[in-house]
Amino acid sequence: MTESDQLSITIPKLHRLETSEPLYKTLPKIKTVDWKSSFSPMVHAMVSINEIQNGSVLLVTTMKNNTNGNLQTNEATSILIQLLKNSVSNKFQLCDSDRLNMACQILGISADNGLELLNNVVSLARYLDIQYVLYSIASGNVQYPYVNLQILLVNTGEIIWSMTSKSIF
Repeated sequence: MTESDQLSITIPKLHRLETSEPLYKTLPKIKTVDWKSSFSPMVHAMVSINEIQNGSVLLVTTMKNNTNGNLQTNEATSILIQLLKNSVSNKFQLCDSDRLNMACQILGISADNGLELLNNVVSLARYLDIQYVLYSIASGNVQYPYVNLQILLVNTGEIIWSMTSKSIF
């Protein structure tokens, strides 16, 4: 191969892009809900209900997200459960998670998202012979959600206690 047979490649000269705008946009800061502070007064009110006998078994559902965006509902549910476990009251015994998972498998309910659906939760509670269900819903604007907690009497499906609160950031 001779020099004249070789290919000649011309590389274009690169020009610098002149702009006053940054090449990337900064993401907005995500507000984090202070679930512990949001739930504490609600849990205090809940364990003070006179109509519920001490030691009653309670099934806590996964918080349902009815806001206009994404919300850390698993974290919220975990904190709610911890507050109930750590309350000085012996108002509620919480359903054991192993027992709950086994019942979910037997009844064909997804443990990941099936505990947001009230029908599934009531079926589970009846199967496990649990007296009460704590159903939680976040609603409104995801930046400032409202949280509603409801205690349902499993035998009748009646809401026997309910409280709504604005979340704390």
